[in-house]
Amino acid sequence: MALVLIVDDSEDLQETLQMVLADEGFEVAGALDGQRGLQLVRELHPDVVLLDMMMPEMDGLEFLSRVGSEPSRPPVVANSGFDAYRDEALRRGAVGFLRKPLSMETLVRVLRSAVEEHAVPAAVLAQDAASAEQERRRALEESYRAVAQLDERGVLNSREGLRRIARWLPAYFGFGTCLVHILRDKDVCIAAVHNGPAQFYEGLQYPRDTVYCDDVMTAGSTLVLTDPEHHPAEHFSHHIEIAAGYRFYVGTPLTLSGGAVLGTLCLGDTIAHEFHTEDMRVLQLLGRGAARGLELDSWPLDEYGFFESGYCQPFVDAIVERAARPGGAGVVLTIAPPCGPLPQAKGLAVVRLGEGRMALLWSGKPGTWSPPEALGQRVLGRFELSEVRDGKAARARVQAILS
Repeated sequence: MALVLIVDDSEDLQETLQMVLADEGFEVAGALDGQRGLQLVRELHPDVVLLDMMMPEMDGLEFLSRVGSEPSRPPVVANSGFDAYRDEALRRGAVGFLRKPLSMETLVRVLRSAVEEHAVPAAVLAQDAASAEQERRRALEESYRAVAQLDERGVLNSREGLRRIARWLPAYFGFGTCLVHILRDKDVCIAAVHNGPAQFYEGLQYPRDTVYCDDVMTAGSTLVLTDPEHHPAEHFSHHIEIAAGYRFYVGTPLTLSGGAVLGTLCLGDTIAHEFHTEDMRVLQLLGRGAARGLELDSWPLDEYGFFESGYCQPFVDAIVERAARPGGAGVVLTIAPPCGPLPQAKGLAVVRLGEGRMALLWSGKPGTWSPPEALGQRVLGRFELSEVRDGKAARARVQAILS
């Protein structure tokens, strides 16, 4: 029985692929990042690796470069929603490149070819590329229809919810410019912006193919570029953001409940930054919230900067993951009655818990943050962990306090 190692940061996709491939007679293992994937290559000696290109800890290109030095390198089938990775992935040794969303029938055929022949028939890859292009054209038509429907309702003229998200994100991450783009015919329009350079302002429109949000919307997936000007995939080094001085970019699609993508939520800066898995999940969470706000007029952030209670668990997971990284970090959880707007801080999320309570969830360097003095004696509970060594145990303690 052939062993397939899936290296992909999407837990949902991992689960789906593992079920499909197991039914097709494969043994399956999974890794959520490139570093763990390399470790499993050494430990398990898989017959083939299915590799995602866009991962925040170690992307697929770096994985390909490093797995090439392994004594018994397995064949690697690369896959991505971003076509720009194709040529470089093949140059670095991938035996094939599949476009997302993946066709399960094609995937099974390609993996079997890779196991048996350490190669993939060119005709199969060409057919996959053609099918993916047809699907993307259909998806774009759906996006145009969705934007037109929102226009008819006048939804896109009401931007305060988007502006709140655009203000919150740079404060939470501690850097950068936040932009919200909406699809407009063959162009995109800036619907909201915070901390933007002079050339990026609300209402500005520009051709889709000159900005990274075109890549994000086409792929329907999150894009992280830590040094776009010098990216191995040349496609990424010729966009408007480079001319504006960006040396870091991350964008996630605004995807409606029916699957149509109507724009992007982006964060960029003039200096490079590390962007970890938990950071990407927070951005994706806000991207889904922004799309839901446009679709249902139900926004994740209120005018006080509070998130609704459903956002509590994702933020708990994010702060625990961040705090558990090497070097030690602090976790502070404060419970208090809701009050007026609170000062924003890097790594801080404030969530309404219901029953007259709010939770201030923060992670970072121990001793660098404490609850605002405005709370005074109103604090109902406080939990502080100066260093997280066991993320599961820390998450359980936080949950116990919240409940």
